[in-house]
Amino acid sequence: MNSLGTASINAYTAATRIEGFANSFGDSGSAAESIYIGQNAGAGTYKQVKAGTETAFRMLAIFGVVIAALLFACADPLCSWVLPRGDEESLAPAVSYLRTVSLFYPLCFIGCANVGYFQGIGRIHIPAVCSALHLTLRVIVSWQLAGRTGLAGVGIATGLGWFLAVALHQCTKKAVKDIG
Repeated sequence: MNSLGTASINAYTAATRIEGFANSFGDSGSAAESIYIGQNAGAGTYKQVKAGTETAFRMLAIFGVVIAALLFACADPLCSWVLPRGDEESLAPAVSYLRTVSLFYPLCFIGCANVGYFQGIGRIHIPAVCSALHLTLRVIVSWQLAGRTGLAGVGIATGLGWFLAVALHQCTKKAVKDIG
């Protein structure tokens, strides 16, 4: 990031503040799902676990699509609101990053649903490993793309990281069901 210059650093900081707010909805949904799944798994009501998992997945996927559309459509005014007044140089890269990463937001929220499920059944190591792999891929791809595509490349790297995490969650979910 530092090699892209001060404007890109300011842009990334502003855009990720907006993302932090947007992600809070996925994080809250994940936490609620985790508690619900944990209570029902502990009580042995596995039909409720399944129903809760499916409902959380659908709700968070819908939230992901809605948040993605809002971030994409409102990227310019949101970034203008968060950036310091008069920082026109940072606006374009912030909007570029936010619009690019918003395309992947359904994956982010589906990932949150998966995390809630695994935490609820007590398999907290699975989301931890997936998150570590997500961050690793994100850093590598950002390093490769940022110099050529600016912050849009960082948005692509983030999205690819979410794709990897969701794919690993889904594969692991099937293996956990096959085992137990």
